[in-house]
Amino acid sequence: MPVLPSRPLTVDEKLLSARRRKAGWLSLMFIVFGALMTWFGLDKLHALRRDLQLWERGTETRDVRAEGQVTETSKLGVTVGYDYEFDVAWVDGAGAGHDQKVRFDTMWSPIDDGAPLTLRYDPSQPKDIVLSWQVQKVQARLGWTYLAAALVLLMIFATLALWKKERELERLARVMAEDSEELEVELLSVHEYKGNWTVKARAPDDSTEFKSGAPWPPMEHTRDGKRLGVALRSGRAPGEILLVGAGGQPFVLRPE
Repeated sequence: MPVLPSRPLTVDEKLLSARRRKAGWLSLMFIVFGALMTWFGLDKLHALRRDLQLWERGTETRDVRAEGQVTETSKLGVTVGYDYEFDVAWVDGAGAGHDQKVRFDTMWSPIDDGAPLTLRYDPSQPKDIVLSWQVQKVQARLGWTYLAAALVLLMIFATLALWKKERELERLARVMAEDSEELEVELLSVHEYKGNWTVKARAPDDSTEFKSGAPWPPMEHTRDGKRLGVALRSGRAPGEILLVGAGGQPFVLRPE
């Protein structure tokens, strides 16, 4: 006996609208995070580029001493970052002494602070200096830029995937509302994690197993010890099955 009303069903427009708003807020969060990562990555890249350019054209001095510390960043017991901060005392070609702070960081690989230390500076702007240690491991300093770029791409893909999922759900809901047949499917597993439900089910006629993910539990009942659910299938959406939620989602169920 059919559980759902006859076609056409009424699509829950409020539900779909609420999901679009939620997707919009999530997209905004992804965009803001991506923008921050873009700024972060470009800032690191700009600092490295400035150091490399100064190293190429600067005046060298070996009369330099550096004292400081390194702060290590660890995740899951693995050191992923090294933040260096040095107090640098050096003498320029005119014999004038300078005291400055230098700070830079690397990813995955530490510098070899046992290597001979030299310094190059801009004679017209003596405060612009670069240590040989700063250009010792270029790829390690680029690591944070690479990470930032990867996270920006991830945010782009996540935003696209989010809206693709919403569009597919809305398209499938409207197709099934107009023209679909009701199926009684066997629920093989039902799992909930942070408000999202993942259901593995089996279609009755061809024993095809399929998975469904939605922010609501499936409509279900029990017969002969089996957990059964309600799904819809339409010839207008070949190979696709829509599992109906416990409250009829994504439809508004009205008694006939």
